[in-house]
Amino acid sequence: MLAELRGRLDEFEERQSEHDAKSLSLLYSKGCDVNQDGVRMNGRDEVMASWKTFLGANPKAIIDSETAIESGQWRESN
Repeated sequence: MLAELRGRLDEFEERQSEHDAKSLSLLYSKGCDVNQDGVRMNGRDEVMASWKTFLGANPKAIIDSETAIESGQWRESN
């Protein structure tokens, strides 16, 4: 189970480092319900739009999955 989680995190980091919002959004289910810092997103299309906005505004953004594993959440930093 931990190996599968590590693999998913590696995949997430790779897609995020490529700044590919569409590719990132494919990691979410079509009917996902995401709450990010009080902003609710319903479905993959809203998640993709959020990633496009974030990555466009933060072209050098790097998301550290080790922090996400430890805390259960992540915050953007640039």
